[in-house]
Order: sequence, then structure tokens, then C-alpha cells
Amino acid sequence: MRKKKGFSLLEILIVIGIIAIITTIALPIYFRALEDAKRNTQWNNINTFIKQIELFSIKSGRFPTYQEFQNIIKSSQIFSETPTCPYNGISYTFTSNLSNFRNLMQNNNFNNAHFLYYTSTQKNFIILGAGLFPHPKIKFY
Repeated sequence: MRKKKGFSLLEILIVIGIIAIITTIALPIYFRALEDAKRNTQWNNINTFIKQIELFSIKSGRFPTYQEFQNIIKSSQIFSETPTCPYNGISYTFTSNLSNFRNLMQNNNFNNAHFLYYTSTQKNFIILGAGLFPHPKIKFY
């Protein structure tokens, strides 16, 4: 009697079925973790901007103007490299025009997540961006 070598069709189908079940379970978890990482990176970048605004406020007794804020972000003393948006890999672009910002965010996807809105007065400031609400770690003034 000849001994069979290899796997039967049934054994191969069972293994393929098990791999499919594991993939079905693992892929949504992976994509959720990927999205959480992007969101947390966005939050950390924004939090870094907020810390720089607060530091400027402590030093000068007021919040930076839009132009001063742009200079802070571009300063090589603060950032070793220009911060980029995790959703699309583009460097952040700030605007002080709220209607322009609303138009960019109208489609409600993250293609324009690198656009942020910044405005300030002597006593407070606002910074807005895609995917920023709600988050318990960020303080808005």
C-alpha cells in the first residue's frame, strides 16, 4: 500500500477557512488601531501648538497674533522638523479666515485635516481642526 504525501483538499479548505475567520476578526481591529493612532497624533500635534501658545502668553502677557503664531510654528528652535498631519502627511496650514476654514471642512473628510483655524484676542485664543472634537486632553480657551 502506498502512503499518501501532502494534504487533502479538505484539510487545505479548513486551514483557509480558519485564516479567513482570523482575518475577519483582526482587520477591523487593525484599522481601528490605525485610526486611533492618527487621531492621537493629531491631538498631540495640536496640544504642542497649544503649549507653545501658552508659553508665548506666559512670556509676553498676551496671546500671539496670527502672524506671531505662524512664526512660532515655523521656528526651528521649537520643532526639529515641521509637524505634518497624520491623515494626509501634509504640513499644517493655518488660516485666520473662519469662512475659508468652514468651506475646507465642508466635505467632512480628512483630506483637508492639515488646515487649522487660529484666532486670538488679548485674553483668549481658538484653534480648530478636523477630528478635534470631543477630546478630553485638550483645553480650549
